[in-house]
Amino acid sequence: GARWVLAVDPDERFEDSLAARLPDLLARGEDKLWMFQLKEMFTPDSYRTDGLWGGKLLMRLFPLSAVKDDLTVALHGSWVADTSGYGLRDARINLYHLRMATPERRKMRRDLYAAADPGRAFQKIGYDYLDDERGMRLERIPSGRGFSPAFVEDGGDRKSVV
Repeated sequence: GARWVLAVDPDERFEDSLAARLPDLLARGEDKLWMFQLKEMFTPDSYRTDGLWGGKLLMRLFPLSAVKDDLTVALHGSWVADTSGYGLRDARINLYHLRMATPERRKMRRDLYAAADPGRAFQKIGYDYLDDERGMRLERIPSGRGFSPAFVEDGGDRKSVV
């Protein structure tokens, strides 16, 4: 009987306010695809804001009717086959990506994606930017916009890095 999908990876945390705001988002109708502001954590409590880092949006809440029939998704692919007929909306809620929270994790992520996509077929700019700290500007998570549970360093097990 599910009608909605709320997609999140194990290394991601929605802003805590999502729980209170979710009923309102769902009530706006099944013709909406909800985007969340992706914050790539470069420390356990700060995210990167310069360059391409400051404007990433990811669709993570969508009606089940929008999901692809074939759930095999290519690297960096989307679960929604066709967005026509749906309105893309910014939920104005942060989605914190923790996989980048330490320099070691950023290097492992760069290496993993570079090996998975050596010809840059899925991302033309490649993956070297993932651990390039030149011009880096960080912003601390604002009060009232935090997430839980908190980041816990697990040693960056290479098998689970995504």
